[in-house]
Amino acid sequence: MFRMLKLNPPHGWAAVAWELGIVTLGVLVALGVQQVAEMANWRSKANDGQERLKAELLINGAYMAEQVMVAPCIKAQVDRLTARVEASTTLLDPSPLISTSQGVTTLRFPSRPWTTQTWEALQQDGTSNYLPGDVQATLGQIFEKVGQLRDLNVKSDDGLGKLRLLGQKMALTPELKADLLSALWGQVQRSQVSSLNASQTLMLYRKIDFAPTFAEIETRQAALTPGRSGDLRTLQYCRSQGLPIADWRADVDHAR
Repeated sequence: MFRMLKLNPPHGWAAVAWELGIVTLGVLVALGVQQVAEMANWRSKANDGQERLKAELLINGAYMAEQVMVAPCIKAQVDRLTARVEASTTLLDPSPLISTSQGVTTLRFPSRPWTTQTWEALQQDGTSNYLPGDVQATLGQIFEKVGQLRDLNVKSDDGLGKLRLLGQKMALTPELKADLLSALWGQVQRSQVSSLNASQTLMLYRKIDFAPTFAEIETRQAALTPGRSGDLRTLQYCRSQGLPIADWRADVDHAR
């Protein structure tokens, strides 16, 4: 038969309970301090991320405003080029060539380095999770549209080869004529889709407290000067040719 041993702590069970309570409290305090420190660290990262995001939103916002402004100018250029092609019979009447940063072409349109790098980096390191839920959702929408604008820009750049053909005096077959007209239609279609996309995206800026204001976007545009990377030379070309330019703020309000 086994006999049950009766444990009698030297200072009694009350003392044991007190010591266990002290140890448990110490562990909880340590964990709490660590959690507070981690949250403070993430809040600091989130604040820094907001500043970086504002800079990225600002440059993209300037490009979006430009995209809206030049849409009627691009259509006017395409209308003029289309009329020249349609009036040509067996020989293409060459259009004047324009020198751009992408080379010589017949149609002036903006080609911009749309950027999503900051947003993607904040998603990868988890910082975006510490932004308010509604802000995360809105930023997701904004940068999805920025990606679409970038893709449309790439497709327009890819069409430069056919646009250069419009400046050549060459035999014009029915097949080539149809191909050139299709290329022109594609350019104006992408421009109009980009303009609508840009207007809708700028409208989303108003939902984010730290997003740049429209006044800041206009200031950013004014700071872009000729001859520098990222300048707004398409706008200058449109103005110099007396071609129509849209009021981007009015278009954004209309896109609601």
